[in-house]
Amino acid sequence: KLQPGNRGNWIKKSRYSWELHNGKIPKDCTIIHLDSDKSNFDIDNLCCIPKTFCGLLAQNNWFSGSKEKTLAAIKWCELNYAMKISK
Repeated sequence: KLQPGNRGNWIKKSRYSWELHNGKIPKDCTIIHLDSDKSNFDIDNLCCIPKTFCGLLAQNNWFSGSKEKTLAAIKWCELNYAMKISK
Protein backbone atom coordinates (compact mmCIF):
# COMPACT_ATOMS: atom_id res chain seq x y z
CA LYS A 1 0.00 0.00 0.00
CA LEU A 2 1.31 3.44 -0.92
CA GLN A 3 1.59 6.03 1.80
CA PRO A 4 0.87 9.74 1.22
CA GLY A 5 4.00 11.33 -0.23
CA ASN A 6 5.40 7.95 -1.32
CA ARG A 7 5.82 7.91 -5.09
CA GLY A 8 6.24 4.14 -5.17
CA ASN A 9 7.22 3.09 -8.66
CA TRP A 10 6.30 6.38 -10.37
CA ILE A 11 8.80 8.05 -12.70
CA LYS A 12 8.81 11.43 -14.43
CA LYS A 13 6.89 11.54 -17.69
CA SER A 14 9.94 12.88 -19.56
CA ARG A 15 12.02 9.93 -18.33
CA TYR A 16 9.27 7.47 -19.21
CA SER A 17 8.88 8.92 -22.73
CA TRP A 18 12.62 8.87 -23.34
CA GLU A 19 13.06 5.28 -22.15
CA LEU A 20 10.06 4.15 -24.19
CA HIS A 21 11.76 5.38 -27.38
CA ASN A 22 15.47 5.07 -26.58
CA GLY A 23 16.01 2.58 -23.79
CA LYS A 24 17.41 2.95 -20.29
CA ILE A 25 18.99 6.24 -19.24
CA PRO A 26 22.56 5.94 -17.90
CA LYS A 27 22.91 6.77 -14.19
CA ASP A 28 25.13 9.79 -14.88
CA CYS A 29 22.62 11.32 -17.32
CA THR A 30 19.37 13.25 -17.11
CA ILE A 31 16.59 14.25 -19.49
CA ILE A 32 16.03 17.90 -20.38
CA HIS A 33 13.37 19.70 -22.42
CA LEU A 34 15.20 21.43 -25.28
CA ASP A 35 12.68 24.28 -25.53
CA SER A 36 12.49 24.61 -21.71
CA ASP A 37 8.74 23.85 -21.86
CA LYS A 38 8.22 21.22 -19.14
CA SER A 39 4.81 20.35 -20.60
CA ASN A 40 6.20 19.50 -24.07
CA PHE A 41 6.89 15.76 -24.01
CA ASP A 42 7.42 15.42 -27.76
CA ILE A 43 10.30 12.97 -28.17
CA ASP A 44 12.09 15.48 -30.44
CA ASN A 45 12.03 17.97 -27.56
CA LEU A 46 13.66 15.61 -25.05
CA CYS A 47 17.42 15.18 -24.81
CA CYS A 48 19.54 12.88 -22.66
CA ILE A 49 22.66 14.67 -21.42
CA PRO A 50 25.32 14.02 -18.79
CA LYS A 51 24.37 15.59 -15.46
CA THR A 52 27.67 17.49 -15.50
CA PHE A 53 26.40 19.49 -18.49
CA CYS A 54 23.45 20.82 -16.47
CA GLY A 55 25.74 22.90 -14.28
CA LEU A 56 27.46 24.50 -17.27
CA LEU A 57 24.15 25.16 -19.01
CA ALA A 58 22.65 26.77 -15.92
CA GLN A 59 25.79 28.71 -14.97
CA ASN A 60 25.96 30.27 -18.43
CA ASN A 61 22.18 30.75 -18.69
CA TRP A 62 22.12 28.52 -21.77
CA PHE A 63 18.80 26.79 -21.15
CA SER A 64 16.76 28.46 -23.85
CA GLY A 65 13.25 28.54 -25.26
CA SER A 66 14.89 27.70 -28.58
CA LYS A 67 15.70 24.05 -29.25
CA GLU A 68 18.47 25.04 -31.66
CA LYS A 69 20.22 27.30 -29.12
CA THR A 70 20.01 24.64 -26.41
CA LEU A 71 21.41 22.00 -28.79
CA ALA A 72 24.27 24.36 -29.72
CA ALA A 73 25.03 24.87 -26.02
CA ILE A 74 25.07 21.09 -25.48
CA LYS A 75 27.52 20.71 -28.38
CA TRP A 76 29.73 23.35 -26.72
CA CYS A 77 29.65 21.32 -23.49
CA GLU A 78 30.60 18.16 -25.40
CA LEU A 79 33.53 19.96 -27.03
CA ASN A 80 34.62 21.53 -23.73
CA TYR A 81 34.71 18.16 -21.96
CA ALA A 82 36.44 16.49 -24.91
CA MET A 83 39.14 19.18 -24.85
CA LYS A 84 39.67 18.72 -21.09
CA ILE A 85 40.00 14.95 -21.46
CA SER A 86 42.52 15.19 -24.31
CA LYS A 87 44.92 17.41 -22.31
